[in-house]
Amino acid sequence: MKTFTLLILLVTFQYTLYADEHSYKDTKSGISFHYPDIVILNKESSKKSPVSAVFTYGTAPFSSSVIYKEIEGSENIQNFIKKEHNAQIKGGYKKDVIEKNTNIDENTETVEWIRKTPFGSIYYFVFPSLKEHKLYAFYHVTSKNADPDQIALKAYELMKKTLILEK
Repeated sequence: MKTFTLLILLVTFQYTLYADEHSYKDTKSGISFHYPDIVILNKESSKKSPVSAVFTYGTAPFSSSVIYKEIEGSENIQNFIKKEHNAQIKGGYKKDVIEKNTNIDENTETVEWIRKTPFGSIYYFVFPSLKEHKLYAFYHVTSKNADPDQIALKAYELMKKTLILEK
């Protein structure tokens, strides 16, 4: 009975976490996605050029964020991946990185890197703007102290899942 009650509470919590979502749309790049209302768009930390939007859960110093940002100076995703591989080798952390290459559709390649560290994990999801032909990313660093329930990581996952790239 206790297990069943716990399961009901967990499902209810998950539902309420994502029951109300907000939409974010970058009309210039043609990129849009959803984020849960439990995280807030921090307008003071966001900027227009290069594009950067900060979504925060919690209150500083115990807060955790997901950053949506334009990657400056990026030509295409294949060249960016090569540069990132070189940076990982040069930085000595290549073996600590998990790489996931995926496609949104048959012509749209994305890549995600997850790096485990002693303090948490770094999540970096890179995708193209089909409208501007630039690269953008979602970036998140987990923190067990600031976000023990990993609410910001769940927001990061929702942003990836609801990502729309317009042409």
